[in-house]
Amino acid sequence: MHNTRVKYIAWLLLFSPIWALGDRAVTFKRAGNQVHMVLDRQFGVQKDSKHLLIVKSADSGKTLKELRNFSGITAQKDNKYFSELSPFTIPQSGKLRLEGKIFYCHFEQKYCSVQRINEDL
Repeated sequence: MHNTRVKYIAWLLLFSPIWALGDRAVTFKRAGNQVHMVLDRQFGVQKDSKHLLIVKSADSGKTLKELRNFSGITAQKDNKYFSELSPFTIPQSGKLRLEGKIFYCHFEQKYCSVQRINEDL
């Protein structure tokens, strides 16, 4: 019984970081000419990281906007993170392509990771 428990704990420790790579801390919602970045409340987006969010026209591939810094509400749990992100304005009404990366941390489980973004809006 003890040996099985040790194997189970070792398995969890080995593979739980892999599951973290699939987290979606931020989801994107479009409302007219604004894109809202909705942050899951168990996560915080790091304020001082090398984020990159490229907004392109899905039809032409032309880059419309490039964001490297975010603004928003500072997390009460830790002032190094945002708990809410401010929306941003886009200059066009057609279909959009978002690409990039956002660095975040999970407050409860105490790990940090990067969310790769590659989606259409």
